[in-house]
Amino acid sequence: MVSASLRLCYKFFTALLVITGLCYTQYKLNVFTKTRDNLPPLNPIKSNVHVQSLFFKYKLNLYLSDSLSFDRFIADHRNPKCQGREYPPNLPSVSIIIVFHNEPWSVLLRTIKSLIDRSPKYLLKEILLIDDFSTSNSIKYNLKSYLSETINDPRIKLTRFTSRIGLIKGRNYGASIATGNILIFLDSHVEVNIGWLEPLVSRLAEDTNRVVSPIVDLISPFDFSYNPVPDNFMSGFTWKLTHFMQPLPLREQKRRKDDPTIPINRSPTTYGGIFAIHRQFFFKLGGHDPDMSYLSYESIDLSLWVWCCGGNIEIVPCSRVGHIHRDLPYNFPAKKESIFLFNAGRIVETWLRRYKMFYYLAFPKTASIDRGNTVWRRSHQQALNCKNFTWYLTNVYPETGFPLYYQSIGQIEHTPSMLCFDLRTKINSDKSVTLKPCRLNHRPDSSYYLQIFIYTGNGTIRCDNWCLTGSKEMEKLTLTACDYSQSQIWIYSAKKSQLRHKSTNLCAHLPANNDGPILIQCNHSLLEQKFFIRDNFDWDEGNRLG
Repeated sequence: MVSASLRLCYKFFTALLVITGLCYTQYKLNVFTKTRDNLPPLNPIKSNVHVQSLFFKYKLNLYLSDSLSFDRFIADHRNPKCQGREYPPNLPSVSIIIVFHNEPWSVLLRTIKSLIDRSPKYLLKEILLIDDFSTSNSIKYNLKSYLSETINDPRIKLTRFTSRIGLIKGRNYGASIATGNILIFLDSHVEVNIGWLEPLVSRLAEDTNRVVSPIVDLISPFDFSYNPVPDNFMSGFTWKLTHFMQPLPLREQKRRKDDPTIPINRSPTTYGGIFAIHRQFFFKLGGHDPDMSYLSYESIDLSLWVWCCGGNIEIVPCSRVGHIHRDLPYNFPAKKESIFLFNAGRIVETWLRRYKMFYYLAFPKTASIDRGNTVWRRSHQQALNCKNFTWYLTNVYPETGFPLYYQSIGQIEHTPSMLCFDLRTKINSDKSVTLKPCRLNHRPDSSYYLQIFIYTGNGTIRCDNWCLTGSKEMEKLTLTACDYSQSQIWIYSAKKSQLRHKSTNLCAHLPANNDGPILIQCNHSLLEQKFFIRDNFDWDEGNRLG
């Protein structure tokens, strides 16, 4: 009964979100009707029930997508310095690999058309379309004939599987039949921008052990608007091994200050699953882990293989690819959560080693989940003389949320109230901090993980990739994405039981109404300012300071 009610609530709020998005879409269309890349107006008769039902099924506005041309105009969003840049004439040939399952017809064809129209013929050797047993009629019965008769480009090669194999095995298969020197893996719901290919291939031509990603722009699933993203972010991951975009570290900001078009080097991971790699290097690393199921975590796994086994990863700002960011619209033969935990578990046991308890802290139940045989993966690591995860954190990803150089790990308690800082408070609309009852480490859920904060060597106080932040302008302390700014540097005095904010020289203070800690003038005699960093997390294998 409860689960049914939750499903009903979920459907209601999703419907509300869809309708809100569609209303915003109509507003944008009415306002920008004279622009060259304007979108056709929604049919008011269909913009409620029909469009909504399509969105529920495909997790995008299919009615609008079907009304867009396959070769629609997209503005050139590259930095002006990129637009006149010339590249060597004799670059390696490219095989593009796209694995798809029941991708909507218009979305898939727009992906293909953008590749044909915006890729130099001398570079693009083939587009390998791997159909992972689609069941939609348009794909099953019409795609092959449409590709051969209407598009009629011999470089497009379609392979259809007769059962589900998943994205990971599909990509490995595509790589095995590819004939180009360079493999580029793309999703089936992208639109490449002008001049996207040459910058990627030219970087790979200089180093066969290099892997590169473009800047991945956002295409709205509601109105299909193309939204360029800033080029001052890199891709990282959390304790949960989930991708997230984080600001470039100061060292990289300084290096690129005079020329923002130069590649972002030492990116911890590829930009999601969109990247280019030499075919021989891909196979040397073992490709994607063939024992992983369907999809999820494969790009993080491959990124670790690249960095630890002799390669490097760059993000190339002069290359841009638009990507529709949406929820997964299709089902899996197995339970989705089980697939994700299985794949993540293989990374944990293959790579994280002594850091793996931080993943199990976030997902306590997964420590007992079977993750298959990882012995042969570890043997391959030894054969390639790969570095370990600690080397990776130290040399590639020192901005990580994993503890590298730290002063303490544990709960932060307001002593008089016996309440602790809790990561769940970041979901507040203003991201303000509120304190929760301190948890014990014997619960089967992740509530304890949400109260584990690392007091780092550089003075930040962070839980995973969220840092305690304060300033004179903000009334309350907040938990925001770690960004290396002075607003996130703290000085803890165990003697005074005080948390002092370095840049303002003010102290954390919990008002009597427990409405969340604020910054005020330091006074060590006030009980409201008594905070205790417990250092009670049982892990001491990193680089503890002091």
